[in-house]
Amino acid sequence: MKPNIGVDFDDVLVDSAKSILETLGLFFNETYSLSSLKTYNIADNLWIDKNIVNDAIDIMLTNEEFLLIRDAKEIIKWLSEFYNIHIITARPREYLSYVETILKRNNIDEYITAITLTNNKLDVYRYLNVETIIEDRDIYIDDAYHDGIVSLVYDRPWNQDIKNTALTQRVYNWSDIKDYFMIKLGE
Repeated sequence: MKPNIGVDFDDVLVDSAKSILETLGLFFNETYSLSSLKTYNIADNLWIDKNIVNDAIDIMLTNEEFLLIRDAKEIIKWLSEFYNIHIITARPREYLSYVETILKRNNIDEYITAITLTNNKLDVYRYLNVETIIEDRDIYIDDAYHDGIVSLVYDRPWNQDIKNTALTQRVYNWSDIKDYFMIKLGE
């Protein structure tokens, strides 16, 4: 039986924040930079009403504008030979069909074991006995750390305070993720 890996959806598998910033830029005729986000909450970072940010997200989801991060598909495919890949996201349940559509449109759905939308990722990690997560949010990385779960910290401006430890390792792209697992698998 293959071990389980938890992979976050937004800003780990798909470039959500970048796409949202581009859409907001069209709304306001502005240019917003990913590097300007010091916390995960776009509305707070840019002093924009949360409802407007949610409208931008809804437009993008309706138009299926989220793109996979470079090399994610190929490396998820490779990882699926050795691991069960679980997409674990904090998105509300009503977004499940959008997540599924984005995965199908990018021909990655066949490599995904399951998709879980939850407010409590730690409970899901425990239930699935996840051995490694790939995540960008500090709160989930901290939960995993305290539960003894290895976290690959997908580098983002809002997670710069997270340091490498025995259970946390910063990765800058999907090639870094593959390198980590190649070492782990002894390849």
